[in-house]
Amino acid sequence: KLAGYARACELGNMHGCMFLALRREEKKYRLEELRKGNDQRLSDESRVLLKRACDADIAEACAWLGTYFSVDDDNLEGALSLWQKACKIGLRDACSLYKNNATEEGLGVPENFFPWGKRQPSKGN
Repeated sequence: KLAGYARACELGNMHGCMFLALRREEKKYRLEELRKGNDQRLSDESRVLLKRACDADIAEACAWLGTYFSVDDDNLEGALSLWQKACKIGLRDACSLYKNNATEEGLGVPENFFPWGKRQPSKGN
């Protein structure tokens, strides 16, 4: 599967780049790897792939990259920026990440923050 994602990414499919990055990283988070105490930080190569996908407005890539910024780099400002971008593209989970973390840090959330109005739509919408 990695070869297929790599080929798709080479051909300019940014979803392929995102999935390639995530698949490369997923092994690090398996229980047996966590028990070994190995480094769980996002590799530079995967970071570049996620950034490429995020720059192409793949909301999920922006959200994942934001999470890695928050966890790996302790860079909440960078994470908030990426979550906000993903939210504006339309990823509801990123809106929640942004709102919850910004509120926890005492930062205001603009009244017109959500792309669909004052509140998030229900899952059925």
